[in-house]
Amino acid sequence: MYGSIHAIRKSSWQLSYQSKNRAQDTEIGQQLFRQGKTIHFIPSLEVVHYKHHNFVSFVKNDFRIPFDWTKIFWSNKGWKQIGKEKTGYAHSPKEQLLSIALTGVLCLLTAIHIFIHPLPYAVFATTIAIWFTLNFKFLSLLYREKGALFFFRSLFITLLDNFIMGLAIFLGLICNIKK
Repeated sequence: MYGSIHAIRKSSWQLSYQSKNRAQDTEIGQQLFRQGKTIHFIPSLEVVHYKHHNFVSFVKNDFRIPFDWTKIFWSNKGWKQIGKEKTGYAHSPKEQLLSIALTGVLCLLTAIHIFIHPLPYAVFATTIAIWFTLNFKFLSLLYREKGALFFFRSLFITLLDNFIMGLAIFLGLICNIKK
């Protein structure tokens, strides 16, 4: 469920729920799912977040949520849900999950290129083209709504954001696999 906007019928709210998890919406959604409740997404619904982040709070926020999300994913065997619905696990579209994974691949390719053996630039161009394709819908929205300058700034921020989320998911998996 999206934490920023959701509604639960009173008849469905039977959870005794206490959590310090930052991904509480996902945790509640998984509890409802385990109870056999149906969660409906309304794609036409739009929400504006009025968050005020500086660079450090942005990085912390985008690390903490996927890190906590990974614990929920692991404990609820979320891999069984990926691909069964129009979206991926929780409320992340498959394109976003693939984009995050591809950003990790891009970082790995860069490390190999720098420290082990130079790779053909076509490898990087192809990887970046696939990443851009996965994010095309989101990036084109930014271009239409905010213009070219914002769009170009957003390319870097989106890539950085994917890297941060990927690192958080990777570290979250490592922490939870050990348990």
